[in-house]
Amino acid sequence: MLAFARSRVPLVSWTSLVPTMTRARLSSSEKRQKLVVYVNGERISVDPRDIEPQESLLGFLRTKRGLTGTKSVCDEGACGACTVMMSEWDPAQKKVVSKSVCSCLVPLAFTDHTAITTIEGVDDIPNGPLVKNTLLNNHASQCGFCSPGIVMNLVSSLSAGRRCENSLISSLDGNLCRCTGYRPIMKTCKDIANQTNVDSGEVSIAGELKCSKPALLLEGETCAWYRPKSLEDVYQILQSPGSIATAGHHSQKWEGASQPNLSKIIVGGYTDLGTHQQPGAYVQKVVSLKGVEELRHITEDTNGTWVGSAVTIDELYHYLCSKAFRNPLHLALRKHLRTFANQQVRDRGTIGGSLCNSSHLSDLVPVAVGCGFQIELLSQKGKRVLDADSFIISDQKTDIKEDEIVRRVFLPNPTSHATIFPFKISFKRNVDSQAALNGCIYLEGKETISKARIVFGGLGVAGMRAKKTEADLIGRKRTEIEKSLGVLEEESNELIKTSRHPSQEVREYQKGLILWALKHCANGLKEEQVEVSEQYTFDQSYKPNTKFPPHVNIHADRQVDGSALYTADKGVPPGGKYAALVTAPGVGKIEGVEIPPGVKLFISSEDIQGNNKIPGFREGDYDTLFAKDEAEYVGQPIGCVLADSRVEALKLADQCKVTIKQDSKAVIYPHQASSYFDNDKLIYSTSSAHPDYDLNIKNGFRTVARGDVKSAFKDTNSRMISGKVDLMNGQYHFYLETQGAYVSPDGMGGFEVIASTQSPSNIQNCVSVATGSPRNAVTCTTARVGGGFGGKQTRAGPVAAMAAVCAQAIDAPVKLQLTRAQDMAYCPGRTPVLASYEASWRWKPDSKTRTAADIEWTGLRVNVQGMGGYAQDYSLDVLETVLFVLDAGYNLPSNLQISGRLAKGNKGAYTATRGFGKPQAAAITEEIVDHVAADAKVDPVHLRTQILYKKGDPTPTGTKVGDNILQKCWKGAMSNYETLKTQVEEFNRTSVSKKRGISVVPAKGNMGFIDCDDVNAGLAKVDVHGDGSVTVSHSGVEMGQGLDTRVRQVVALELNIDPSQVRVRETSTFAVPNTPPTTMVSTDMAGEAAARACKEILNSMPQDEKIPWIERVSKAGKLSAVGKISYPKLAYDWEKLSGDISYFFVWGAALSVVEIDVETGLWTIVRTDVLQDTGRYSLNPALDIGQVEGGFSMGLGYYMMEEMIYDPSNAALFSNSLTRYKIPAHSDMPRDWHVKLFEYSEDDQEAQAGIYGTKAIGEASLGLSLSVYYAMKDAIRRSRDDTRFQAMEVGFPGAPHAIKTALDRL
Repeated sequence: MLAFARSRVPLVSWTSLVPTMTRARLSSSEKRQKLVVYVNGERISVDPRDIEPQESLLGFLRTKRGLTGTKSVCDEGACGACTVMMSEWDPAQKKVVSKSVCSCLVPLAFTDHTAITTIEGVDDIPNGPLVKNTLLNNHASQCGFCSPGIVMNLVSSLSAGRRCENSLISSLDGNLCRCTGYRPIMKTCKDIANQTNVDSGEVSIAGELKCSKPALLLEGETCAWYRPKSLEDVYQILQSPGSIATAGHHSQKWEGASQPNLSKIIVGGYTDLGTHQQPGAYVQKVVSLKGVEELRHITEDTNGTWVGSAVTIDELYHYLCSKAFRNPLHLALRKHLRTFANQQVRDRGTIGGSLCNSSHLSDLVPVAVGCGFQIELLSQKGKRVLDADSFIISDQKTDIKEDEIVRRVFLPNPTSHATIFPFKISFKRNVDSQAALNGCIYLEGKETISKARIVFGGLGVAGMRAKKTEADLIGRKRTEIEKSLGVLEEESNELIKTSRHPSQEVREYQKGLILWALKHCANGLKEEQVEVSEQYTFDQSYKPNTKFPPHVNIHADRQVDGSALYTADKGVPPGGKYAALVTAPGVGKIEGVEIPPGVKLFISSEDIQGNNKIPGFREGDYDTLFAKDEAEYVGQPIGCVLADSRVEALKLADQCKVTIKQDSKAVIYPHQASSYFDNDKLIYSTSSAHPDYDLNIKNGFRTVARGDVKSAFKDTNSRMISGKVDLMNGQYHFYLETQGAYVSPDGMGGFEVIASTQSPSNIQNCVSVATGSPRNAVTCTTARVGGGFGGKQTRAGPVAAMAAVCAQAIDAPVKLQLTRAQDMAYCPGRTPVLASYEASWRWKPDSKTRTAADIEWTGLRVNVQGMGGYAQDYSLDVLETVLFVLDAGYNLPSNLQISGRLAKGNKGAYTATRGFGKPQAAAITEEIVDHVAADAKVDPVHLRTQILYKKGDPTPTGTKVGDNILQKCWKGAMSNYETLKTQVEEFNRTSVSKKRGISVVPAKGNMGFIDCDDVNAGLAKVDVHGDGSVTVSHSGVEMGQGLDTRVRQVVALELNIDPSQVRVRETSTFAVPNTPPTTMVSTDMAGEAAARACKEILNSMPQDEKIPWIERVSKAGKLSAVGKISYPKLAYDWEKLSGDISYFFVWGAALSVVEIDVETGLWTIVRTDVLQDTGRYSLNPALDIGQVEGGFSMGLGYYMMEEMIYDPSNAALFSNSLTRYKIPAHSDMPRDWHVKLFEYSEDDQEAQAGIYGTKAIGEASLGLSLSVYYAMKDAIRRSRDDTRFQAMEVGFPGAPHAIKTALDRL
């Protein structure tokens, strides 16, 4: 759990506060009983009897004020989508200060006497329009769900004085984006920093706010909020009679406000408490220290610095930045504070809170203990001063008495010869991530060490010291520090036993970091190290084309100002209900569901009037809406609780108790499986055309093959290699908008559905089946989706069906929106695979050298074990695609056998995920190519060059490559390879602790789906109105890829009118029925359908284009038309082992240079060059570049970072939150990033492509991020002179612990 700066401030222990406490306990006569807050300039007075004081600001804004531009994504302050600006008067500075805050972590009571600005009010504050317009001009909004939060963060940063490029970019550490790859967002920061019209004025607030905050008492129905103004007020509150609860209870699951040990807490920033608080679970009494000015001062004396306990992390950071850097503690702490959480949390998390929380994950505790911070405790009886080491007793337990508070923290000045080394090594990424290990080493003594403190965190105990090593260091010369490593290594065996991480490999990594810390401290000043630049440079280029200019996404202006509405923003009218899932806590027989008295409406399988089994994508597959007798995975829906608010529904659902008889044989890995998925539509015969491949018809296996692998492997002149590729990490889609639907009975026996889906017709079908209604009684409308990536093609249907069952049961509208944890369990994303391979190669008989050109790859056998969920969904089709596209751009051996099968497991159903099998296939093949190169001791990049596809080469499925585009893309990517490789070698010659590597990889994308005629299709309806304006409805769904923008371009081009005259309507099954799901082919299909409709209308008009458009319209015989396109069927004959599996191929190539730290495994992308094929033209170059960068970023997460971890003891998803599941952040992107769209020459014009000769590229670019993975492997090999060509297995994802493990194996 995040504890670092997400700091609850229990400045006293958790205590009970008896109900007899009265308003009189607040001595100030200024106390108020109503909350006053200004929202976008409007004064709002809130009566706590109407709204609970602890309700989140996010909930208040969205549900009570209708300000839905502020988005709900994670509810733990880790994504930034809910960012708003909080402005308030600072009495000390006598000015208004503005900060960015995560509104999901801010209780409403915390906003009293402040001005809140949301995205809806951003135009009325300094720099609001500037930020919005700059984001628009940089094409920085795709799906748009993250855009309002990014706007508010940047506006807040400018208001806070962060105006330089680095400061603005760094402030993005709390904002996540799955679509863009961050480049256009960082470009926005650069552009703003270079502008001269940035407003330097402070935010204007109402006069009544320009004063010290008065005392406040808010008493709600179930909880109360106190904000004393003075320490005397606090003392009186602390003296209330009551028993003392055990400290540290906040780590337990909240079960409601009645929990006795949660009856009272004193808070500062509320960031940690907000992170862990469950919906509707309120603490009975909260005392906020926000109004106590005595706790917010920073002062200095000759001995050190006093920091008030309510000073925020960011305030301390800026104070240290303002000082002359003569104090080494200030220097070290200033740098270290930037690693705490994210900007929004640092703006509110407090110093006192981080120490009082005393978590083993705290980034401040090790520094406080190591540097000898002193904690001043106050009560009416007097004061106590404790060393931090004495104050922190154990994890989440401190030496603070019931009548005490922390007044301030003393930072002692170090001696003139002190060494201070605070550090933090994160698990996945270098911002807003838990520490694998953090700590502080403090040494005193000029030549001989006279004092030593070595403190570690991130393991399992707060403030853990290596006391034996400390004792061993004392008396040693500073030059002999490393002689204590032996003692530390022995002591680390005890320290590491406290680690709470479930992986033994990770615990070994943490142990290695313990030793690294002391070595780094000893050697840190010996090596002059060239650091990777913190500056970002970008170069995006394409050939200008007047026919297809770079139009901005037509929805982007509404997305950046928060007015674009998503399904998640839809509320329910009076009489409607919110639904919350009750889910299975285990796998096995359902023995009972205990419904608490507060639940008035509970809907289960017993209430379904249609069918509880929803047909899946393939015949014979189905989804179960509500589990009845058996729970097949942890998190499977069992029923829904209905309530008047989402918070209340979630609270009541959490109180429902489901009893499961746990199945000890739950399957989460392929080797545990005993059953496999199959497709009835596969073409089988009793005897295959290739007897060696009879496994094609056994036990769910299918095979792609050619030649004679067995004979190839018998060749005595060939070398044999074998290995495995573990891609069991999988990948969650992480669309920012979770699965959700709003269903309303239409009063005529039908249903109106608004759903976050890529396939409205699938929603229509699922709701029809679940309710027993005909399809014509169900209408589904989707305006836009806050990210899909394949996850909302088929998985959205059952969610809408569950909402429909509830709506049918109560005959009223129902809204169901999954929580992030529910969504991750229900739709876990990319199909995990585990591949094993055997390959044979030899030197060409006539070769006289031993280069990559002399290698002949003679045979390859690959077996792919896929891991499915409880239902098949798309996962079997994904597995088949892995087999079909395993070539990944290479002409594989003529003797080839690729087999695979899909196991059934106890997880949510895996489904389509961006790339649809290509990312898995590319990783498998690149590992094999890398292994062959290592075995032959040749540069793997040179081997790739030799085996790259060229025109006329056959693919494994028998299709011939029809062009040389890949060769040309490769040549472009390779143009700087030798020069950059020389630079890498030069760097490595002078660097000891950092090493760099370089790699180039190709990418081959397919287009279309086999046995999916209904997917490879498109529909569009075009209407021309009497004034010449045009509306178009099409079969695709806008989800950030710019589909609506491209369709509008097509219509405008076909009708020869300005795009501004074309309006694209939301997708609806009423306007365009029987729609295919939105996939990689949708631009071609919907665009071609719209073009056909336009042609039909034009044919009814006068053909003379010199006649004005409005006159032609008036003379047209037809002003409406429906266009339809169905591409030829794609199919693979499993008997003949051949078939066409793609309409055309999409090519690309990428080069990357990566730097790794050989001691920690941390990595940085120094440079990436991408050359992407988009066809003869790019339909919209700006959007296509965005798709390339977004795909690259998602692939980077898959190969280097993301991991769906399941607990083998109970089959529950462990990484079910943003705390544990990390997608790439802006700082993970290449420091120097070049993206270019490939320009076709005259001899390339005949290459197959889609509409107007363009190609859709949103999926093909994921594999290009493998260039980062293999540059990382190259850096590992270059870390030693004798391992340049050593075969190695790093594993996926290539996270720091995996890199360090591989380094240790060398």
